[in-house]
Amino acid sequence: MNKPDFRSLKNKKNSLLSRDSALKGIIESEKELSENALKSLDDLRREYALDTLRETPVSAINAEKQGIRVSALTNAGYSNIAELMNLSLSEIDSIKGVGSGSAVTIKKTIEKIADTVIKNSKLRLSADKKSPAALNTVSSLFRLIHTAEIRKSSAKLYSDKHRPIEEAAKEASLIGNSFFWLFSGKEKKSRVISGEERIDALLSGSFPAEADRLITDHNAALNVMPETAWQDFLSRSAFYYAALDELTEKNADLKELTEIRDRIKSDVPEELAAEIEKYELKLDGFKTALRSYQAFGTKYALFQEKTLLGDEMGLGKTVQALAAIQDLFNRGDDHFIVICPASVLINWVREIGTFTSVKPLLIRDEAAAENALEWSVTGGIAVVNYEALPKFRDILPDSFLSHMTVVDEAHYIKNPEAKRTVSAREILSHSVRVLLMSGTPLENRIDEMKNLIGMINTDIQKKISMTEDSWSGDLFRKKIAPVYLRRTREDVLKELPELIEKDEICPVGPEEMAAYRLDRDKDDFMGMRQVSFKNVAPECSSKLKRILEICETAASQGRKTIVFSYFKNTLLRVKEALAERSTDIIDGSLSAARRQEILDDFSKREAGAVLISQIIAGGTGLNIQAASVVILCEPQIKPSLETQAISRAYRMGQLNSVLVYRMISDDTIDEDILRMLKEKQDIFDKFADESEMADISAKSVLNTSSSP
Repeated sequence: MNKPDFRSLKNKKNSLLSRDSALKGIIESEKELSENALKSLDDLRREYALDTLRETPVSAINAEKQGIRVSALTNAGYSNIAELMNLSLSEIDSIKGVGSGSAVTIKKTIEKIADTVIKNSKLRLSADKKSPAALNTVSSLFRLIHTAEIRKSSAKLYSDKHRPIEEAAKEASLIGNSFFWLFSGKEKKSRVISGEERIDALLSGSFPAEADRLITDHNAALNVMPETAWQDFLSRSAFYYAALDELTEKNADLKELTEIRDRIKSDVPEELAAEIEKYELKLDGFKTALRSYQAFGTKYALFQEKTLLGDEMGLGKTVQALAAIQDLFNRGDDHFIVICPASVLINWVREIGTFTSVKPLLIRDEAAAENALEWSVTGGIAVVNYEALPKFRDILPDSFLSHMTVVDEAHYIKNPEAKRTVSAREILSHSVRVLLMSGTPLENRIDEMKNLIGMINTDIQKKISMTEDSWSGDLFRKKIAPVYLRRTREDVLKELPELIEKDEICPVGPEEMAAYRLDRDKDDFMGMRQVSFKNVAPECSSKLKRILEICETAASQGRKTIVFSYFKNTLLRVKEALAERSTDIIDGSLSAARRQEILDDFSKREAGAVLISQIIAGGTGLNIQAASVVILCEPQIKPSLETQAISRAYRMGQLNSVLVYRMISDDTIDEDILRMLKEKQDIFDKFADESEMADISAKSVLNTSSSP
């Protein structure tokens, strides 16, 4: 029996044990990382509170009429509560005109005000507020997010290998050195040799490389640079908001947790909500994170099978629909349909590719028949607009089955006699699950609500038909809760994003493409930038159609809108289409007084009003908090132009989340400009002269422009 090399054996054993211990440390790191993130969130909340306290005048300390001599404090140079916060009792007492008794009252009052403000401060991660506390918070969340999968993989590897490592190391340690080997029995020697063989097998397998990769990745995530974490937050904000949701819920007391849950489940009865929550989502292959309310909405759609999701614009109905499809796909289902307006066909196709592992098939133009047949055989997600439904149905066999059909902008089929409604109903009759989606508030549109609910649940439709006099009350909401779920931003985004941006990909029609090609062939850069508007009839403009849809939805939600373009001719087209809903156009020719008159008119108007402005004229120097929807008719040459324009609405004093829609014509220079701006934003921001910027960018884009 050959004696082991005990020094070598010790090194091999320690090599395994150190990796085993490191994996255990990774698994147990979540608690410390969560605590650090919570501390950073508290610091950020205090920073926001401090901003509020700086705006709170000293006079606030006498709000309860305690007889405090506020003038003594103001005479000493103190103007706001923040300046008094860090003063000690003796420092307050030393202020001329403040007695020792008043000093105690002042100190306690300041602490009470500060505590109240801190407790009620809304926590927001904003792209335009990169403070030290915000950087620290984002870095802490980065560590939690980027170590989550590492912890999961480490737990699996540790579970598989810990016991074999422990047993092999224990056996190999029965004899410690050559001296004790001489006096050990055959059985003990045999066990040591067996232990070494097991250690060698573990070291020659995949364990060392897998463990080393996990340890290296974990250390890299822990040592992230703040700027790296910030850039990750800007590009993957959904993961950060989801992590904030999870942290908030884990550390909420019972009262707070109940309030959170009530906002998320809306009017869904407690017992049904509890059953829905038990549904375990299978989202392998899904490429974004769901917020808590989105996860509930996804589960609701799957558990209830045929539903109407009425979440307010900007809450991610599309993401919830795609998460539901991904879950079903992972369970073995493979045929899905999305029905939507033609103006968002391309958006759906791209978001399917961005977020899911399911193949999208666009049912449009020459490829419609081929893709429809492919879908019927191999599955995937068929994306079809309302007008194409009859042709799509004719191609499919009578026995076709959709495992889930999603109907976007479902209010399009509110009229039961309309051709598109009849076609949609035929598709839905072949669907196992149905998800109707509409961000338009339907509670006050009785007939539309009744018709839509009738398409998914005739029993509930009959029940609400018998209680017409109470449709706006609690009884009505309880009756429709099994099929209708609606949350507002104020319900579920109380502490999170204020700014929601979306690129609206508009499919280019034949007339638009013909006009675009004329400008492209002439190398007319500025003409190409006016795609969908220049030399295109209003009824053929895909951008104009989508702008009108967005304005209509904004109006239904009690919002006002700003439309920006670099080109005055584009704005004239928009103004003509909007008619009386729009203001006069703000452009560079107007005096400051006239501009203000237009703004005052806009502020006084009812919800649904639209302000129209040239981006170089209205994009700077104006405060337009009355609007909370911003539409950019084309991507701008300088990123700073867009930022300044968005900031007209997204600024201090804005009480609503701001929705930004960027109109992009597919397969045109719009996409090239958008891509180049994202790649080269830092370089572009260095240019100060607009004409120079346009000239340089024109050459760059024309050299890489699409050639449809």
